Amino acid sequence: MLRLICIKLPQELKHKASSLTHGHFLSTSSVKPIAELPNSKDPQPLTVSFLQNSCGLSLESAISASKKLYIDNTKNPNSVLDLLRTHGLTQTHIRNLISSRPLLLLADLDNTLKPNMELFEFLGFSSTSLAKMLIRYPAVLESDAYTAVEFFRAHGFGNEQISTLTMKRPEFYLYDAQKILKPKFEFFQIFGLLGEEDYSEVFSLQLLISKRLIKEDTSIFQAIRMSENKFVEKLVSKYQNELAVYLYLRNSMMKSIPGTAAEPSLVDLYPVTCCVLKLTFTIRFSNQLFSQSNQMLRLIFIKLPQQLRHKASQLSHGHLFSTSTLKPISKLSNSKDPQSLTVSFLQNSCGFSLESAISASKKLNIENLKNPNSVLDLLRTHGLTQTHIRNFISRRPVLLLADLENTLKPNMELFESLGFSSTSLAKMLSRDPRVLETDAYTVVDFFRANGFSDKQISTLTIKRPTLYLFNAHKIFKPKLEFLKSLGLSDLEITNLLCTRPSILQRSLEKQIIPCVQELRRILGVDENVIKAIKAAYGIIEANVENVLKPNMSMLISHGVPQSLALKLFFLRPNPLLMPTHRFSESVSEVMKLGFDPNNMLFVIAIPSVAMSKTLWEEKVEAYRGFGLSKDEIYSAFKRNPLFMAVSEKKIKKSMGFFVNKLKMKPSLISKSPVLLLHSLEKRIIPRCSVLQLLISKRLIKKDTNIVHVWTMSEKNFVEKLVYKYQNEVPDVVRAHQDKIEFQGFSIDLKM
Repeated sequence: MLRLICIKLPQELKHKASSLTHGHFLSTSSVKPIAELPNSKDPQPLTVSFLQNSCGLSLESAISASKKLYIDNTKNPNSVLDLLRTHGLTQTHIRNLISSRPLLLLADLDNTLKPNMELFEFLGFSSTSLAKMLIRYPAVLESDAYTAVEFFRAHGFGNEQISTLTMKRPEFYLYDAQKILKPKFEFFQIFGLLGEEDYSEVFSLQLLISKRLIKEDTSIFQAIRMSENKFVEKLVSKYQNELAVYLYLRNSMMKSIPGTAAEPSLVDLYPVTCCVLKLTFTIRFSNQLFSQSNQMLRLIFIKLPQQLRHKASQLSHGHLFSTSTLKPISKLSNSKDPQSLTVSFLQNSCGFSLESAISASKKLNIENLKNPNSVLDLLRTHGLTQTHIRNFISRRPVLLLADLENTLKPNMELFESLGFSSTSLAKMLSRDPRVLETDAYTVVDFFRANGFSDKQISTLTIKRPTLYLFNAHKIFKPKLEFLKSLGLSDLEITNLLCTRPSILQRSLEKQIIPCVQELRRILGVDENVIKAIKAAYGIIEANVENVLKPNMSMLISHGVPQSLALKLFFLRPNPLLMPTHRFSESVSEVMKLGFDPNNMLFVIAIPSVAMSKTLWEEKVEAYRGFGLSKDEIYSAFKRNPLFMAVSEKKIKKSMGFFVNKLKMKPSLISKSPVLLLHSLEKRIIPRCSVLQLLISKRLIKKDTNIVHVWTMSEKNFVEKLVYKYQNEVPDVVRAHQDKIEFQGFSIDLKM
């Protein structure tokens, strides 16, 4: 709360308070965050502070929003904001979005937000149209957007039409498409409103005027968006009085609906009612026969009372209704009641709750258990647990009915041949179970033909399972060819894509080519562009107009020479890829800390100060736990800002080795902060083993400076301490390869 008050202080008082606390990262190191002291009435300080400082909310709005969420760690919220900014949303967009739906900050980033944002980008949403849609319906970001898009694609919509449709009505992403939209599509089709080829025009005004049943100014949009009850009321029950056939069917169907003791409702019967209405139109317009669902019409007709059947036969000239091979209508399933066999199987074999089983049963109809049981056996044979299976089938129930011999088995065997463990396979399928039903062989063959090893393919597709869903030759091939045209080798391309597989899902025309063209304008030649890409693969996905260029301009406006800013592209370009809002705040903070804009350390410090205050304090406490003082931590950070970029886990592991095992003074580490940047396993410990061996053989002096040995380049170390002595002490090579365990030094070395 003190921080919240300080934010509102006049500038002169704020400056004075700042000087008393000696900088933000040293003011609270020994105090636990006040957010840890819950109060049911007061707003949560960390939450309110984050909403103000990172999301741009006013104090009043932040306090109001804090009642709807609780932030105890800013990692996920910061990642959510980064994702939104990466996709071109401005600070104003973000403020409006979070004001409307604060809980978005705590949403599942990897399994929901990222896939949805990538899907919207793939559909062709610009940053402006995306922002417009999300501000109207922010819940869209947390929806199962893939299922909605698949539904529209299955009904003939192109990507552009889907984006047009959902821009106008974002709430379509929130519906259960199979339950809400599909029956209405079919209902209009039965009316004769739409043919299969006309589904893609469903969002325009295409209503049947010739039937004179619906007004000219009614839109299909409105019909699809109606609630179920309203839809039935306006477009089904409205006509029941004039339909003797319907009245008969409604009364006679009562006993055929499982679990229905009372008379069925119109909602229960309207899928069948559609067919009755269609029959009635056939009777009324006998010269306009419809081609859809003729078998259903025959099923209905066979059950009509003799007098009605005779009348209908007369009107329709009797040529439509042959009944010699038809099954009784009692075998027609009811669309609302759960199918008992399906529900039972989902509960007993897949581990579903009753509620989940009933919900999933609306998406599939199990008539025979042979295939579903075989699917489960296949999954278990490949090491998937019951929990994995429940999760897969929950997300994609129709997997139980998939083609076992031609699709599922070959795909599972392929994944096994690629080296997938049962854990990694489960991880991939949990993210997108549709992968099991794809033509995975074609995708794998494509990658193999382009120089990817099986290990690289598995790495690539574990990170991005959706790659199996694409037409590799159509979507991926042009991107690989473009990267090769820049001068990247096959090895460099495989390394690039294994690190950033999302590049393959980026638009070549809208993202990759424009980004490279802008880099050419900034850096001059393709050789420099390649250097920049190698330094940070993510640069090829950067938002050039809204992120990269503004950040470059900001550096120069703060006194960083253009030559140094350009060097940053080749050394550490990642700071330039930060969202502009955070980049601006971080540059200002680095200026306050006294870094010289003419020194590369100024730029290197930017991502370190950009981390959340909570994370910063956690790292400070980790260093202090090994005896470093606040001043020593600050001094080490000034010498090398990457000292604070090291993870808390690595801080504890490395400091434990230096201080506890080697008995180094913590102050020595603060004077050589670069030690924390080296790998213990690959550099520090193997070099200690070499020194231990050479000292025991009295080949080097006891007063050798060990810090100097650690900081030598690999080339110098190998020449001076490995190759030089390998004939006298062959084990020195094994020691350098970390094949000899380091036991510790028997003497005190110079440090």
